[in-house]
Amino acid sequence: MFKAFLPDEEKPFFAASVTDSCIPGAPLPAFVLNPFMRMVQPPLVRNPADKSNDEWVAVTPTYHGRWRVAYIQPAEAGLGRYGDGSRFPQIKPCWVGAKFTGSIHFPVGVKLSSTVG
Repeated sequence: MFKAFLPDEEKPFFAASVTDSCIPGAPLPAFVLNPFMRMVQPPLVRNPADKSNDEWVAVTPTYHGRWRVAYIQPAEAGLGRYGDGSRFPQIKPCWVGAKFTGSIHFPVGVKLSSTVG
């Protein structure tokens, strides 16, 4: 079960549980996952007054483990739906998804060019 709380709040603003499918998990080769797993991070500045250096970074993590079909359901947390409708919208997400069990390695990021070509 997953619950998300705001600081100093007793009731979660989002709660859901993930239920495994009876379909067995399977390892997926990197060439299947990599085109969809690339993440891009915008420039980070310590102080809002600092100027950005406009250096975006991309990273493609590698997954070592098993994937399986899973289903998301609202959790018993006093919420009739997935969100509270105030701090998180009351949504009805896709009922089927994937669950990963294993380890994820994040390599050093690669700087992206700021030129459009």
